[in-house]
Amino acid sequence: MRVPVQWAKENLMAKKSDKKPTFSGSKRLSSDDISDVLHARMIERMQELSRGDDRYLTLDMYSGEFVQLPSIEEKRKPRAERDSPSAERIDVLIANLELIQTSLRTKTQQLLQELSGKEYDTLEAKREVVSKINRLLSAADARIECPNCGEPASLRCAVTGNAKDGAFQFEHHRPKTVHGAKTRFPEDLRLS
Repeated sequence: MRVPVQWAKENLMAKKSDKKPTFSGSKRLSSDDISDVLHARMIERMQELSRGDDRYLTLDMYSGEFVQLPSIEEKRKPRAERDSPSAERIDVLIANLELIQTSLRTKTQQLLQELSGKEYDTLEAKREVVSKINRLLSAADARIECPNCGEPASLRCAVTGNAKDGAFQFEHHRPKTVHGAKTRFPEDLRLS
C-alpha cells in the first residue's frame, strides 16, 4: 500500500483525535482502546518518516510499520552512488579504528610490562598467554620488537631441548627465523 505523505496526514489524522490514549495498568483494554493506541503509534511513526510531499510511505505487512521509500531524486542517482557509503563516513570509521588501535597498543604495552619475568608452570599456560597476546597484537596492528635483532616478531611458545614445559620465543616471518628461548616471560618487551 503506497500513500503520499500529505494525503495520509490529512486523512488519517482527521479520523481520530490528536489526543494520545493513556491507560492505567489495572484497566482492561477494549478493542477500541487498542485501536486508538495503534493508530496513535502509526501517526507518530508516519510523522517521524515524512520529510516532504514527494516521498512515499509503504506499510510493511510483516512488521506493521510504515517504511520510508526513497525520493524521486534518490531513485535517479546511479545505483553505485546510492548503495556505497560516502567517503566522509569511511574516513570517520578509519579515524575511529586508529583511535581504538592506539589505545589498544598502549594497554598492550602496559600488559607486557606487567607480565615481564612472570613464570608459568605448564606448556598449556604459556601457550594460552601467547595466544591471547598475539590476538591483542593482531587487533592493534602491532608486533613485538625482537630483543635479539630489533625486527618485528610474533611471540610463540615451543618445547625446546632443556625446557620440557616450553619456552617463549620470537618468530620472524620474513625470513622464517626464531630467536630466544626463555622459560620465563620475556622482560622489557616493546611494540614495533
